[in-house]
Amino acid sequence: MTVNLDGLDMSKICDGLGCHNAPESCPKKRPGRPRAIPEALVPKVLLMYHRQGLGYRAVARELLADGLCVDWSTVRRVVKAHRTDTPGQRCPLGDL
Repeated sequence: MTVNLDGLDMSKICDGLGCHNAPESCPKKRPGRPRAIPEALVPKVLLMYHRQGLGYRAVARELLADGLCVDWSTVRRVVKAHRTDTPGQRCPLGDL
């Protein structure tokens, strides 16, 4: 069915985008919730926390200054997910 809005043929627009008539050409959405802190920035977060001695809120403020709006509790979850249980070892990143 073709819907015309002010002379625009929506079926041609959709055909050009490849969305409605060819669903296999649409990009697949990854399952689950999107990550607030991308995997590429996890080492930076761990570095700020472990090496620079910043707290969760300070790391969140630094990320905000870089244009990534995250809550301090998100930083806390990332740090706790990458913690090490070995005594005496401060940073799981090694020598960066």
